[in-house]
Amino acid sequence: MCRTERKDSMKKAFSLLLLLALIFCETVPAFADHESAAAGLTSTIVESGGGTGTTYGYIDTEGNLYMWGSNQSGCAGQPTSISKVDEPTKVMSGVAAFKSMAGSTIALKKDGTAWTWGYDFNHGVQYLNTTNINNIYYGYGPEPYKVADQVAAVSLGNEHQFGILKTDGSVWSWGYNLWGGLGYDPVTLKMPDSYFYPAGFPEDCPKKFNSSAITIPYKFMDGAKAIAMGHHDGFALKKNGELWYWGSDAWIDGNPLSDKYYPPMKILDNVASFSVGGASVAAILNNGQLWAWGFDGFEQSTWTNFSKRKKIADNVKCAFIEVGLNDLRYVKTNGDLYADGGKTLVTDKIVAITGSLALKANGELYQFKKNSTTQEYELEYIASNVAMPGQPFSSLRKKIGGFNDVREGDWFAAPVEWAVTRSITAGTTPTTFSPNQTCTTAQILTFLWVAAGQNQPKGDNPFTDVSEAAYFYRPALWAAENGLVEGDTFGGDTPCTRAAVVTYLWKLAGSPETEVSGQFTDVPADAEYAQAVAWAVNKGVTAGLSATTFGPDNICTRAQIVTFLKAALE
Repeated sequence: MCRTERKDSMKKAFSLLLLLALIFCETVPAFADHESAAAGLTSTIVESGGGTGTTYGYIDTEGNLYMWGSNQSGCAGQPTSISKVDEPTKVMSGVAAFKSMAGSTIALKKDGTAWTWGYDFNHGVQYLNTTNINNIYYGYGPEPYKVADQVAAVSLGNEHQFGILKTDGSVWSWGYNLWGGLGYDPVTLKMPDSYFYPAGFPEDCPKKFNSSAITIPYKFMDGAKAIAMGHHDGFALKKNGELWYWGSDAWIDGNPLSDKYYPPMKILDNVASFSVGGASVAAILNNGQLWAWGFDGFEQSTWTNFSKRKKIADNVKCAFIEVGLNDLRYVKTNGDLYADGGKTLVTDKIVAITGSLALKANGELYQFKKNSTTQEYELEYIASNVAMPGQPFSSLRKKIGGFNDVREGDWFAAPVEWAVTRSITAGTTPTTFSPNQTCTTAQILTFLWVAAGQNQPKGDNPFTDVSEAAYFYRPALWAAENGLVEGDTFGGDTPCTRAAVVTYLWKLAGSPETEVSGQFTDVPADAEYAQAVAWAVNKGVTAGLSATTFGPDNICTRAQIVTFLKAALE
C-alpha cells in the first residue's frame, strides 16, 4: 500500500470514529453480556466461561486482538484441532471491541464492520464443518465472517444470541431464539400486539429451528446507546437513560417472571451503565449509585429465589456481575476494585474489569484470583499496552518525542517526554522508545547519572565486569562512589526490579529514615529495601500492585523506570 493510500485509509478510520463520537459523545463503544455497558466504554478485555472452559482476550493499543484459553469451536481464532490456547495469540487487527461466549465470538472492527467466528448458528454454511437441520445451516470454525456494516457495538449471549447496535441507535439480533432471547416471540417469531416493530415485522420471516433460529440480523428497537444479550434475554440502554428488557427469566424489582416471554419493556430510569450475568443485574445510575437485583448467589439453592433491588455502593465507575450478587465486582471512581459483592478491596488504579481480568490505568492487564489458603486476592500479570476504555487507538493519536510506540494519552507519555526533553534517555531507535523493553541495572543507573548532572567519578574502577569502553563505565563508577551499589561486580545486564529502583532513588535522596508501615505482605520489615519502599510510597514515587502487595521482584520496563524518575526527581 502506498503512502497516499495509507493516509486515505487512516482518514476514513478517523472520520468513522468522529462520527461515532458525535452520536454517542465518546469513541467507539461496545457492550456485551457480563460487561459494564455505558456509552463510551470500549470492550477491550473479555473473560467468558461456558462449554469446555474459559476464553480470555484483550485488545492492545494498536487495535490487535489477542485471545487465549478455551478454543471451543474455534472461538479463540485457532484451528478446531487445538482445544486450548496457552498464551495470548493474535487473532485479528483493527479491532475496536469484541465478545466471546460459550464457543462463539463477535468482534467490532474500527471500520464499523462486525465479524463472527467459532460456533456460528446463522452463518455456518460458510465453514467446512456444517450441519443442515430443517434447512438451517450452522457450524463452527475460526474463520471470521462479516455480519454487518455501520456497527457501533456488539454483544453475545449465553445461548448463541448475537446482537449489534448500529450507529443510528437501532438494535438488531439473530441466532438462537430460545425463550425469546432475541426479542421475538419464540413460537410465532412475531411480537405480541402490545409492542410493534418501528419499521414493521418483515413478511419474509426466517425459518425456525426448535424454538427458532434467526439466520440474519433483524431490527427490533430504536433509540439505544448500549446493548447486552444475556441468559435467554437481553437489555438495552436508551439514549434517555431508560434501561429496557426482553425475553424470559425476567426479574422486575425482585418479581420473577420466568416461563413466559416478555417483549421489550422499560424497567429502570436514569441508568448510566449496567452489567448482566446469570440471573442477576447490576445498574449504575447517573448519580454514581450501584444497584443490583436478581439471583443472590451460591448460598441460594434454586434459581427461583430472587432478591429485591438494593443499593450496593456510591461513587461507582463500572461493574461486572457473573452468577449472582455475591459475584458482583465493581470499580469506584477513585479506581479501587471491590469483589465478593463489595466486601473485599482487591487493588487500586483500575479502569475496567470483566470476569477476573482487571485493567490498570497504566495499560497493564492483570488477573486477580483468591488464594485458597490465605483467602486473599493475588494479581497475576498478563500483558501491557492494553487499550483503554473509550480511548482512540494509538494509530490515531499524536506521537510523543517522534516515537511510533509512544502516543498522546499513553500512561507513560508525559514521563517519556520529560526524560527525552532533559536528555536523560533517548529512544532505542530514532522512531521507537520501546516502553515495554526490560530495563537493566546499567540503564537505570545511567539514567540516574545523567539526571544528577553527569558528575565525573574520581576514584578507581572497583568492578571486574566493567570495562572503560562500556557505555555505562562512568555511571557505574559514580554509582559506587555514591553508595548506590557495592561489591566488585556491577552486573550491568541484570534486569532491574521494583525493589532495586526504589532503593537507588532512596539512597540518592540521602537514605532518609522512614517508618515501615507493614502494609505489604511481600516486603518483610527487615528487608534491606523496606525503608526504600516505604519512602517511595510516602513520596508518591510509586504504589503497590495491590493494597497488600508491592511486587519487589517484578522486573521494570523502560516506561516504568522513566515514570519512577519523573515522580522522584521532578
